Amino acid sequence: MEYQDDFEVSIDVPENIISLCPNCHRAFHLSEDQEKTFLIKKFHKLRAQKLKAREIFVNKDDLLRYYLKNQGIVEG
Repeated sequence: MEYQDDFEVSIDVPENIISLCPNCHRAFHLSEDQEKTFLIKKFHKLRAQKLKAREIFVNKDDLLRYYLKNQGIVEG
């Protein structure tokens, strides 16, 4: 939700919510960049079409920038 202003429509929709176990949730926020990149690519692939149907257009590289923002590293 921190990046809502980057979108013209609300991103607070069920298609943008993923249920995670506590370990995976921590991995999304605290793991090394390589693990975060793997998780982001995996979940983006699973959700991209559903988000597009809601007119939420976010590509994998943008998600990587959001999650790896503080590190300044973006892998392709």
